[in-house]
Amino acid sequence: GEGDAPDRRLAASGAAWLAAHANADGGWGDTPQSVSNLSATLITAAALGRGQASGVGVQKAVARAGEWIAGRIGEVTSGKVSKALAGVYGQDRTFAVPILAFCAMCGEDAGAWKSVPPLPFLMALLPQRLYRFFRLQVVSYALPALIAVGLCRHVCAARARGGWAWGRLFAGPLLRRLERLQPGHGGFLDAIPLTAFVCLALRHAGYGGHAVAQKGLAFLRQAVRPDGSWAIDSNLRTWVTSLAARAVWGCGVSERS
Repeated sequence: GEGDAPDRRLAASGAAWLAAHANADGGWGDTPQSVSNLSATLITAAALGRGQASGVGVQKAVARAGEWIAGRIGEVTSGKVSKALAGVYGQDRTFAVPILAFCAMCGEDAGAWKSVPPLPFLMALLPQRLYRFFRLQVVSYALPALIAVGLCRHVCAARARGGWAWGRLFAGPLLRRLERLQPGHGGFLDAIPLTAFVCLALRHAGYGGHAVAQKGLAFLRQAVRPDGSWAIDSNLRTWVTSLAARAVWGCGVSERS
């Protein structure tokens, strides 16, 4: 489409930024000032290794990241990555499953989807008041990822097993639920990672042309920084201002009392 060439330029610019901001040990942290961690390094290495970026710097960064990961978990297989992330996040699948799904999307081995734990994506169709009853904390604050990544994992795992993805029968109501959750500007919770996960998951599940995915992509395109990077959120003014105002008020009261 018309956006292919501009999107490739954005991807190349982002890849160059990532390669230039790798830590000295070969891994990545959540920010350029953070120590390397497994989640950030897995995501970055998978994205750079996808093959859409070129250049000696990028290739070197991918090789060094592979060494960093292998040094932490041993042989880099989908099963070992899944086990390692379970050690990081425990029973909380909110972060682990999207990371594993992303690695499976970027890899060449369709069987990697078998190591991605399922998400109860059909629960998104229930009234929200029932979430507490089912003890689904993941649903309460990550509903867009639950729907998109959960459906994607279901479809791709069924494909890897040569089975039927029966969850597609519910794709219509699930996508309508996503539409109701999506703000007018397209960014879920103003969060770049969440919106990107949703767009990627919908694409790999076969719904990349849906309005939710297209609006999300438009949000991501306008949120890129001049240096080729993205911030984690596009607008946290309300949350940050409320915290700052409360802190100033609290300190003022303490000093006067």
